[in-house]
Amino acid sequence: MTAELEPVLLRNERAEAYRGLRDQYIQRFQPSDPVERDLVLHLAATSWRLHRLQSIEAGLYEAAMRDCRDTMEEDFISLTPEAQRAAAHESLSSRSGVLEDLLRSETHLRRLYQKILRCLIDLRKLRGVPPPPAAARRPFLIVDNVTRKAA
Repeated sequence: MTAELEPVLLRNERAEAYRGLRDQYIQRFQPSDPVERDLVLHLAATSWRLHRLQSIEAGLYEAAMRDCRDTMEEDFISLTPEAQRAAAHESLSSRSGVLEDLLRSETHLRRLYQKILRCLIDLRKLRGVPPPPAAARRPFLIVDNVTRKAA
């Protein structure tokens, strides 16, 4: 594993998925010097961390639905999928502010992403390089960056 991967990857995340994301960012922005490369790598890492928060949220809901199913037994199984998710949400909302913490972290990372991107764009404007296409201004979404255990 290279030094570029160590700060952002967790042990159960797929290094090759992160490398693919990182390479997409490098290809999209084509950094011309070490400063731009550093900014582009920070964009990729921030995008990765945003996706991680989304997978954590999904995991929390899955665990809460499992807990509700165990507690409510037959009543839970008879609920519609929407009602099952609502029960899980109610359960999560009543516990320790975990959802609020996730939202705060997501908001922080989205702001960080935008600041890094703005810095990169401003740096390029100083050199006369056109801004990236509009699609590059949004974080990439990566599907399944977590290694799943066989069932």
